[in-house]
Parts: sequence; structure tokens; C-alpha cells
Amino acid sequence: MVCVLVAMFLAGALRIVIPVRAPAGATLALVNPLDGSSSFNFTPAQKSLGDTFDINITVTNAILLSCWQVGITWDPTLLQYVNVILPSDNVFAYDSPIQAHDDSAPGMFVGGACIGLGQTYFNGSGRLAVLTLKIIQAAGQVSCNIDFEPKPLTRDGDTFLLNGIVTILPAVVGASYNYTRVIRVPQDYKSIQAAIDATTPWTTILIGPGVYNESTVVNKPLTIIGRLGSEPIFNGGGSGIAITLLSNASGSTVAGIVITGWDQGILINGSSSCTIYNNIMSSLNSKGIVIQGASAVNNQVYSNIFQSDFIAVDVASSSISNNVSRNIICFSTTALKIESSQNIVCENMILNDQVGLSIVSSNSNIIYHNNFVNNTVQVSVSASTGNAWDNGYPSGGNYWSDHTSPDAYSGPSQNQPGADGIVDTPYIVAESGVDTYPLVQPFNAHDVGITDYLMSKTVVGKGYSLSLEVKVVNYGVYDEDFLVTAYADASTATAQAVKLTKSNYMILTLTWNTTGFAYGNYTVCACAGPVQNETNTADNNWTCSTPVHIGVPGDVSSTTPGVYDGVDNMKDIAYLVSLYQTKPNKPNWNPNADVNNDGVVDMKDIAIAVYYFNQHE
Repeated sequence: MVCVLVAMFLAGALRIVIPVRAPAGATLALVNPLDGSSSFNFTPAQKSLGDTFDINITVTNAILLSCWQVGITWDPTLLQYVNVILPSDNVFAYDSPIQAHDDSAPGMFVGGACIGLGQTYFNGSGRLAVLTLKIIQAAGQVSCNIDFEPKPLTRDGDTFLLNGIVTILPAVVGASYNYTRVIRVPQDYKSIQAAIDATTPWTTILIGPGVYNESTVVNKPLTIIGRLGSEPIFNGGGSGIAITLLSNASGSTVAGIVITGWDQGILINGSSSCTIYNNIMSSLNSKGIVIQGASAVNNQVYSNIFQSDFIAVDVASSSISNNVSRNIICFSTTALKIESSQNIVCENMILNDQVGLSIVSSNSNIIYHNNFVNNTVQVSVSASTGNAWDNGYPSGGNYWSDHTSPDAYSGPSQNQPGADGIVDTPYIVAESGVDTYPLVQPFNAHDVGITDYLMSKTVVGKGYSLSLEVKVVNYGVYDEDFLVTAYADASTATAQAVKLTKSNYMILTLTWNTTGFAYGNYTVCACAGPVQNETNTADNNWTCSTPVHIGVPGDVSSTTPGVYDGVDNMKDIAYLVSLYQTKPNKPNWNPNADVNNDGVVDMKDIAIAVYYFNQHE
């Protein structure tokens, strides 16, 4: 039976219907058919310019559904409409063209369908249609929302349901689209500089394990990330600069690398809004990170570890308004040198350095919640005025290991009986600089967190294992014993006891055996601690951005190579054969194809697929 939703029918015959809110739970959603999520994240390894992808348009908890219409929008500079079809399993169980797409409105689809003659109303949940879009922009990193276009509560809205003859405005769940260009060193390019030179702005460069002796210059916004577990080591042999970010590299990110043996680690030379985090810099002859240049503003340096450097971080005189926070700096000649104005320095652990903080000709900085512990000279100030050394009362200032008592009074003037965790007398810094509210105990004295993760695979056969590597940092001043737990949705996947010394880090491998877990997608989250008396728990949890799918062992492909489809068949065996003898250092390595986790795709993996042949989820 042919069924058509005609715009005139909706605009005419249904005019007498008064729209109402949907019954509780009636929801329209845009769903990724591959993983059931509302996210569509692609890299060049998965999709290229001109490729298409499908979006399921679904309804849940429908009651007496007789017709539906949706308006869906997206960014027309990134995506292009291809078509919309009614799949054979659509809620009305027939195959008919969808009505009616407006080709004059790029970036939008409006259409719908009704039950056929003699059909009964639909109750429950299911697919309404499948929308196909084409990728028309694939340079760098781009993203947009794919949303329903519900208008205010009027009978002429773009998105609605008909319950019998009553117009319903359902709840809606849109989707997100993200295309990130990712290239790998050394698989795609042998050197980091070659990858930088060859790629387009906003590309992510993943650096594999190894020792790199090259000095790199970045002249475009990029994300440069080292692989967790065996971070790439930039070894300079005693001279030069490891990484230079020029002014046209503004917005770049550098994370997850080890820099040692250079004169300078990272030079931010006139670039702005750069993010430098989760790196380790040690034994640098001159400086770890330098921020310089009049246009070097709003850069973020956080969650790095500096050890035995001459100067760990130097915010030079020509820069302005940068943020240095939550770093661990120890055994350096000078931990922090601030030579510019309007910077924020907060929550750093500065210990066992010759000079903790040097401020030279620098004004209007805000310095608070830092821990200055056992430095030969805690702070040195010259030719600087107007700097704030605390965050007011009761937030407090900094912890100074040489000024921790008495604490008998409280209040903004420290004249009310009762301790409050703030030393009753101010800490005189220098040149009229005063920390009015010095802390009795180190700020976040007990503080652990997770700064990075790496999941070994995103598709695992039921009964097999996958590993989750997490980087755990102890920002506090005490050694800590705690538990690191990995969760799959709300269930505990695995856990491991950890002992981590103060101001230190470790990389921990958690193994999740999927025996006993049902088929399906799982959101994986790692949790560190919390430890006793920990107050800052915002970074104790890290949720993996890509869900893990537990499926039939060997189901790693479909009509789309490398994408599971819920059944183990010849497509999977053919795909495994195409990857025969590939290992992690090969350009076409896919860890999901290493079914038994032995580091190579070989006959053992193919044999597993044969054993489970024709099994379905």
C-alpha cells in the first residue's frame, strides 16, 4: 500500500488539530547505526572527502503513531544532503518514498510519512527513516551539530508526531558531527617535521614511541600528541630547541611527550591560545617552556612535570595574560620566572628548587593556591608592583613551608577566635608584596588525578580482553595508597591497588576480561581514588570518548571494512586475511583485528573467526 505524507494534507486537513506536548518518554533521536550513539566522529582512515554516512531517525515510546514529520538541520558548508529512505524495518512496515525534501534549502531536510490504508497505529519504538549525508569539507578539524528543527508549540512546526489525529511535539535528541584529520609518525611520515610540513591546519599528529632527535618548527595550528604508555622522547643531545610554535601556530596543543637534553623544550614565540599539558621536561640546560612575543597571550601551561631544569617555565617580558597551573616543578635552579604582566599562577607544586618563583618587572599578576615547599629561596621579587598573592578570604593564598603557624584566629581580619586553616599573620613576600591569607596546610595536600588514557581497542570479542592504560598523577605532598578502577557503564570492569609517591606519576595498565558481559556498547570510565582527605576530585575520573563494543569474536568488519555488523561471516575472514601479519608498527594496523591480543594479526585470529562463523549477537 502506498502511503504519502503530503504537505497540503498537513497544512489543511490537520489544521483543526491542537498541538500538545508528547506523552512522557516519546522521543525522536538521531542515532549512529554503527554504535548506537548520537556522535558521528570520523578520521581520514574512516572517511574521505565525498564519502557518505547514514543516520537512523528513530522514535521511542510512541503511542498510537499514525504520522510523523521531521525537520533536520546541519552545517551546509560541511555536509550535503544525499537522500532519505524508509528502511524495510520502518515502524509502518512498508517501502515508499519519503515526502518531501526541499532542495532549495541547503543544510536542511523536511519530510515524513503516514500509515497506509488499513494499517493500525504503531505503538513502541523503532526506526522511522535513514538520512544519508555526504562529507564535503575534510580539511583539518571541523564539527557541527545535526539537530531537529522543532519550532515553538504551533501546529506548523517542522517536527512533530500524530497520535491518532492529535499533533504531538516529542522530546528530541540531536547528534554531533566531527571530522578530525589524524596522521601518524612514523607510520605516515618518518619525521615529525615532515608531518608538520605536509599537513593542513588543525590536523592531529600522533607520535609513536621512540627517540626523536629533530628540532621541530610549527607554523600552523596543530595538535601534537604522544602515545600514552611509551611516550615519544625528544632528546636534544644538549643543544637547540625541541619544539617552536610560531605566531601562525596559535591554537596549537602539545601533549604527552618527554623532552630532555635540549637547551629549551618548547618555545611559544608570538603564538596565542596554545595549550601545553601532560608533558615531562627534564634536564634542560636553559628553559623548559618559554612564552615570548607581544602576541603571546592566553596560553595555557598545565599538568606538566618539570625536573632538574635550569628554568622550568619562563613567561617573558613581551607576553601578557597567560596561565600556569597545576604543574609539578622540582629540583630546578628556578621553577618559575615571570617577566610579564596580568598572568595567573595557581595550584602549582613548587618544591626543592633553588628559587621557587622569580618575578622581575612584572605587575598585576594573580598568584594563589600554590605550594612552595622547601625551596632555598621561596620567592624573589624585583621592580614589580600590584601583584595579588592570595584569592581573598576564605579562599586563601599560597602555602609556604617556612610560614605555617599560628592559626588561632579566623575571619577576614584574622581577629575572631577559632582556627580556619589560614595563618594568623601575613606572609611578607618582598617589595610591599603580601600574602594576606597564607595557608596552614598545602593546598590540595592530598590530590590524585588522571591526565590521559589509551584504550587498546574499541571492538572486543565476548570473553576476550582489552587493556586500558591510564596516566595517574599525585599532585599532593604525601605518598598515597588508593584504588584505580575501570567501569563499563555502571559495572566494575577491573581494579588495581596503587601506591604512588608524592609529586610523581605512573602509567598503569588495567585489563578488562569481558567474560560475563552482554553484547553491546559500553562507556568506559577510569577512576583514581579518591584518597583520604582529598577535596579536589574533578580530575579523578576520565571517561573514554569512544565506546567499546563487545561482539561476536572475529566480527571486526562488514560491507564497510573495519566496521563490525553483529555477525561473524566471510566479510570478517576476508578482512582479517587482508591484514595478515600486520603489527602495531604497520600503517594499516587495526588493533580490533588482533582478536586474541598477541600483537599480530595472523592465523590464530582467522581461526577464531572461523570457529564463530555465522554466529550473531
